[in-house]
Amino acid sequence: MVFGSFPFDAKNDNDILSKIIKEPHKFPPNVIISKSGVNLLNALLEKNQHLRVETNDSIFDEWYNDE
Repeated sequence: MVFGSFPFDAKNDNDILSKIIKEPHKFPPNVIISKSGVNLLNALLEKNQHLRVETNDSIFDEWYNDE
């Protein structure tokens, strides 16, 4: 867990699923993460499965090799 919390929070599973489908994810402002890390997380959390990254995508290399 990168931020110490889940990207969506609710009182029950149905509410969490609703938020996943309808709401954009947000990153906590008090946590510092590299631009490549943010890009990778955004790509992994893409709601449209056709636009979501694959495990062999170069964005993983960018994040892994980030200094």
